[in-house]
Amino acid sequence: MEKLITAFIDSKFVLFSGLDPDGFAKTYMSRLTDENGIIFTLTDERVSHEYWHFDETKTYENQVIYCSSLSGLQSFYEVLNSPSAETKNFINALLRCLDYAVETGLETSLCGAGGIFCRIEDGVTQVIFLPPELFEQSAMNTNPVKYSELQGKFIRKGLKGADAVRFTRSVIAYRALTGSMPYSENDTFKRQADYIDADFIPLELIINGIDPELASSIDAGLIIEPEFEPVPGEKRFQSKGDIKRRNPINNEEEKH
Repeated sequence: MEKLITAFIDSKFVLFSGLDPDGFAKTYMSRLTDENGIIFTLTDERVSHEYWHFDETKTYENQVIYCSSLSGLQSFYEVLNSPSAETKNFINALLRCLDYAVETGLETSLCGAGGIFCRIEDGVTQVIFLPPELFEQSAMNTNPVKYSELQGKFIRKGLKGADAVRFTRSVIAYRALTGSMPYSENDTFKRQADYIDADFIPLELIINGIDPELASSIDAGLIIEPEFEPVPGEKRFQSKGDIKRRNPINNEEEKH
């Protein structure tokens, strides 16, 4: 049976740590209970945000879970993979939140699709991001096979602040417009190499007649260079000045 990563248990929204109590006690995940996630609230006129965190940890079927009183949540991962009439509204709301984060300089780290949720109450839409480091570790522990689908394909490690938000925003917009991911490699290290090479198909080659300015804006968000890049196949980082890039755009810039 496939391991869960989030669920509702006894009316509580829970995140599975992927660890039994003994394993949990040996990691720093016990100190992440108070890590903040973000709740964005959207109306027709404005976007606002507030912080939240899980309330407590419990043991459920010999696994430590993080518990919250949040209710009525719909997973962005499920929405993407089971499209419905609400899919477009969810995506538009999420993109508005990411635009707001860039415009306001909101200090945030992001989750992939498995760590993003939406709910609508009394005509008000809320987009909820789980605490990012907590979700990252739980996704790796609980479901390593699907880690890339839940998290890895939506983020680029090494990017910070507005650059990280722009990358994730471009991934979501690309996925919404084409139905596919710009960087689709499931293997984390191979995908990292694709990031370095900017190995994706530009939107204008996929969607005939797309507005060139829109396509260029989304594509630009997919080739933002971080200051430090994980070395493919190794557990270390190197500065971007040390990276030999095969991206023709970067090579052309290096000539000048």
